[in-house]
Amino acid sequence: MKERIYPVQIFLTIIGILVIFFLPHFGFGPVPFFYVLPVLLIVRLLLKATRRSFSDLGFSFKRFE
Repeated sequence: MKERIYPVQIFLTIIGILVIFFLPHFGFGPVPFFYVLPVLLIVRLLLKATRRSFSDLGFSFKRFE
């Protein structure tokens, strides 16, 4: 059975994409150091809101052990 997509999920996803896309262009901090952690945090929160995980995106932390 297909999962229902709620308007709140669509809104949060669009806001997340906009923040991830525009964050480095604002120049709040040095890009390599400042950009990575907030983006991972935003992606994690978006995945948690949609009940998904990094493995659903094809990412595995086991490769880094």
